Amino acid sequence: MSLADAPLVVTRPEIPRPDVELRAWAESDQAYEHALRALAAGRAFMFTVTDYDARYSLRVYPLPARRPRLPQHPALAEGPPDPSARVGRHRRAHGRRPTR
Repeated sequence: MSLADAPLVVTRPEIPRPDVELRAWAESDQAYEHALRALAAGRAFMFTVTDYDARYSLRVYPLPARRPRLPQHPALAEGPPDPSARVGRHRRAHGRRPTR
């Protein structure tokens, strides 16, 4: 038996229509953004619709990926500054007198 020979059944209007729900989801910008936010946060995304005798589920899982290290600013790469080395215009170096 091929799919072309499968019996078609006319359904009543109150029977769920998964094709309508799937198309509406696929055309929704809000649904797209929701899926992207879930994946970006490392969570799986799942969308499920049903009809009278079946359930259709779209499942997407984020893949673990190595993220490249971002280059750091040279001052940050050296670590925090040593508080004992703080010398500014308002401070005088120890042991030296100002010259006149």
